[in-house]
Amino acid sequence: MPKSVANTFVQTGQFVIQRLLASPPERICYKIIHKNSKPSVKRSLAVLDQYMADLFKKKSI
Repeated sequence: MPKSVANTFVQTGQFVIQRLLASPPERICYKIIHKNSKPSVKRSLAVLDQYMADLFKKKSI
């Protein structure tokens, strides 16, 4: 979860933030889309695809 959200929970006094000592294992994530998506959905997914491509390009450097 974003640290800003975690900080908000901590401020309630009911939560604490704990850091993981070891990184979680690598995960494979899939993007599932309807095979007959509407054009507006396809345009939105194209934007998402571009953001994801940029993100993974930066991580592999």
